[in-house]
Amino acid sequence: MGCGASAQVAADAEPAPQKAPPENYDVGKAPPSPVKAAKSAAPAAAKAPAPAAPPSAPPAAAGKGARRKTTTVRRQAISAELGDSKKSAAYVPKKIDKAANISADLVVALKGHPLFESLEATLIDEIVACMVEYKHEAGAEVIKEGDPGDNFYVVAEGKLEAFMAASGDEAISEYGPKEAFGELALLYNSPRAATVKCVSASVVYGLERLAFRKLVMSHNSLAKKGVEELLEKVPIFQKAGLEPEQRAEIANAAETLDFSDGEYIIQMGDAADSLYMIASGEVVCHRSGGEEELMRISASSDQPFFGEACLEGGDATRHAHVVAVGSVRCIKVSAANFQSLLGSLSEVMARNFNAKVLQGIALFKDAGASRAIRAQFWRNSCLLSMPLAAAPTLSPPIDCPPAPQA
Repeated sequence: MGCGASAQVAADAEPAPQKAPPENYDVGKAPPSPVKAAKSAAPAAAKAPAPAAPPSAPPAAAGKGARRKTTTVRRQAISAELGDSKKSAAYVPKKIDKAANISADLVVALKGHPLFESLEATLIDEIVACMVEYKHEAGAEVIKEGDPGDNFYVVAEGKLEAFMAASGDEAISEYGPKEAFGELALLYNSPRAATVKCVSASVVYGLERLAFRKLVMSHNSLAKKGVEELLEKVPIFQKAGLEPEQRAEIANAAETLDFSDGEYIIQMGDAADSLYMIASGEVVCHRSGGEEELMRISASSDQPFFGEACLEGGDATRHAHVVAVGSVRCIKVSAANFQSLLGSLSEVMARNFNAKVLQGIALFKDAGASRAIRAQFWRNSCLLSMPLAAAPTLSPPIDCPPAPQA
């Protein structure tokens, strides 16, 4: 803590001693303002040596205007490691063979944990494959309060108890097979909040934070790429001429949904508000309670999607039921998200068309600085198709390069 901060703490801890009134002080007049007095005294104090401090007076009684002090302690900061991104780029999680029953128990434990329950089954299998076995004798400490947290643990055998220094010898929690502890280590670089000891000989499986992050990032990257590939197959997006950056934006906002056999994905008469793309499985479209089957669509179809009319401003309701045949995974793109990201489909088509026209002009073909110019025109090109009264204010004009000298 700096000197200034120390002085402020000292000032808050002890009230300033009372000074004797000046010799020319008139009892009949109001005392001078402390702020004004301090300002007027500052120049004189800089030139003349400070006078001796008057004898201390007893502190004033607490009352109106008295300073208050709290004993609240600032919470300890929690942050990610600065080097994690660089480490993750070169780190490759190592897969370790396990018995089938052990892997099954670990999968059950992870699926029942709030941190993992929303993860896809393939990602959970990859996480289980990278977990490491640790054996401990009775009385051994698996984690210790205050130590850096870098592993998450699932109990395979034995019994463990958690203790905190503030609770003394009384256990605050117990862990048995298929139960887990230390999950904060996967999210934050923070010290352990408790000590976990083995009551009996135990076997636990640990997952390192770096391995968890690498697996999740790799999985998400592949999933996003798969969504972008599905978006390329949708004719209305082909017609709009979506750029890779635009497809990436839609992929980031897309939602993955899983359906079981016989589950209705959409129902006839529902509001048409989303496009669905089939990532895996098969669906059947029908009317009249299933007697009139219209078509079947699967992930291997040439056009593995349905419900795209909502993006074209078509009918506001669904005209058929769509039901899952077996397990089905769909990628959902809502019309509201699409419009909030890119605008209406007609606006997207106009912008992309105008951007292609601009790219044909020699001024915008140059690399380097002209990239920013093209980006600016891409954002504002929709103005070419808008009424003048409705057009928003343009950004400051971009300076053109000087004409070549004769």
